[in-house]
Amino acid sequence: MIKHTENPLVFNTAIGQKKRAETVVPVQNTCPFCDVEHLTGILRTDGKKIWLKNKFPTLEEATMTVIIESDEHLGDISTYRLKENREVFRFAFDCWDEMIQSGKYRSVLMFKNFGPRSGGTLRHPHLQVVGLKNTDGYGQISPENFEGVELHKNGVTVTLST
Repeated sequence: MIKHTENPLVFNTAIGQKKRAETVVPVQNTCPFCDVEHLTGILRTDGKKIWLKNKFPTLEEATMTVIIESDEHLGDISTYRLKENREVFRFAFDCWDEMIQSGKYRSVLMFKNFGPRSGGTLRHPHLQVVGLKNTDGYGQISPENFEGVELHKNGVTVTLST
């Protein structure tokens, strides 16, 4: 069953086109997340983890931020050591919670878009935290969204959604 929201997400496609042109085939062939000294809009850091404003906020009526997980360009949560994984998630949850606690948003979402089919334009490992000012980002989520191939079950069930 598809639920409809009274405040749908509105994407600014002009920003998305500029983003794709600047990040998929960068002029200098350098990753902007590897070039830490030129990052702007930094909100918080913890070691090599950086939380910053998204340079290309494609959603209207939202605050879009990015969490750079690591200084390893080809890193990934699937290859981090256990301690590093925990540190990345603790930092991400703290940033997410800070936005929630600010009271400025109707809902705050955290997600990771990774891989060629995700719509992400940068390979460097990162998460996104988005504060939606007028939209309930959880309003269209239902139990069916979590059904799929069971990967792990031990008090918590992890599935690959179908």
